[in-house]
Amino acid sequence: MPKSQPFKIVMHYPQTEDGIRQLSRRVAQAHADAVIHKVNGTRGSVRERIELMKAVNNAAKRERASPATDELSR
Repeated sequence: MPKSQPFKIVMHYPQTEDGIRQLSRRVAQAHADAVIHKVNGTRGSVRERIELMKAVNNAAKRERASPATDELSR
């Protein structure tokens, strides 16, 4: 497959606390949707996919509990 050319992206980040919270929620939702889509696309039984989703959820909970991963509070 041929390598595509790099391109530039201009990001305009929110300037308010509310805007930052909204962006954070939207990014989290997009990530969750991507994970669900990926898990649903895997081969395996429904039971295996449920177990995989539980494992992802537990890992996310552990990360949230760790103060070192909270990038927005810095």
